[in-house]
Amino acid sequence: MNPIADETCPWKDLGLIPELVDAVHKAGFERPTPIQAEAIPIALQGRDVVGSARTGSGKTAAFVLPIIQRLVQSGGNPRPKQALATILCPTRELAQQIEDTIRMLRGTLPIRSVTVVGGVSMTRQTTALKDGVEFVVATPGRLLDLLRRRLISVVDVQALVLDEADRMLDMGFLDQIDAILAQMPKQRQTMLFSATIDNALDQLLRTNTQNPWRADVTSEIADIPKVEQRWIELMEIDKRRTLLQLAAEEKGTMLVFVCTQSRANFCAGALQSEGYAALPMHAGLDQKERFAALEAFRNGTARILVATDLAARGLDVEAISHVINYDMPHAPEDYIHRIGRTGRAGATGTATAFVTVGDRQTVRQVRRILDQQGPQPEIPESPAKQFGRRMRRDDRARRGPTAGTSLL
Repeated sequence: MNPIADETCPWKDLGLIPELVDAVHKAGFERPTPIQAEAIPIALQGRDVVGSARTGSGKTAAFVLPIIQRLVQSGGNPRPKQALATILCPTRELAQQIEDTIRMLRGTLPIRSVTVVGGVSMTRQTTALKDGVEFVVATPGRLLDLLRRRLISVVDVQALVLDEADRMLDMGFLDQIDAILAQMPKQRQTMLFSATIDNALDQLLRTNTQNPWRADVTSEIADIPKVEQRWIELMEIDKRRTLLQLAAEEKGTMLVFVCTQSRANFCAGALQSEGYAALPMHAGLDQKERFAALEAFRNGTARILVATDLAARGLDVEAISHVINYDMPHAPEDYIHRIGRTGRAGATGTATAFVTVGDRQTVRQVRRILDQQGPQPEIPESPAKQFGRRMRRDDRARRGPTAGTSLL
């Protein structure tokens, strides 16, 4: 049955228009997360929102969906070089993820967006801004640069989002944020999301929000499911071969996580070339393609789904046998959310992580989270220490590390 026809659909209960309800279901988001269920109805009223939420909580959709709806309902068209909504975030990788979310959730609505970040051609960005856009997703430094060059204006901004605000302050962006906000109208909706709220951030809130509604879901990290966790230490060049080996050994369904759209296409293509029923799932696909991939995975037509974190958020598929972290996530909390896709409803599952030398810090952070969730299977030493010892030994031998497996 089409989920849109269901009058008890939880997304519809949040007050979203049919076009957005349709878009979230086609994206595979079955039910709202706690931050989405709390923040979206309030944000639709135009109130300021302060959310304490970690990466992986679904906070991006919590601010993107209500902004899209309010912009559509206001009927306003941006003037040249203007943006109606501005989203500030600490890194260009996060900016791209947010724009991917906008593109995925706008559905058929006439919503335009552009990412304004460093390390990318300024000419391409200013060309996209020429006729005005609904959304600008930016890092503070590049946006302030464009403002000073008068290549963009924020005087018409109706909605402002400060995402991962604590990280932006830690990275020294406070003065740049203040300079940007000084050019925005006072009468606007402001939403701020942060894992923590300290004194500096509290001062920013007092200055730039009006009676904000507050939600705290930082403790909403899922319990560690009943999952056998394996860590495979290897070189980047060995990932493809190892993935194919696991696909041959495992007979159940597999959900493979990667960090970019291009890697999703690459891994799915590599699996297909060896005869495996595999499909990619990412925001670069149109809604029809994403929906078809999800349905194929659900009904068993495709045994393997290769997905980015963004595309997999809200994914609700039962009986996934094996989760593979082809790329380790940037945020350690995302590791917990990823492995939670298997081992559901009392069933057992397996989660395998491919760990390279660049993943040392993430491994340490993940281990701390695992330890907070309760007793874990005993291992002689942490994966980070094992990996460091292996790398030092291999450096001395002047050769790359060989693949080895440690069981968590």
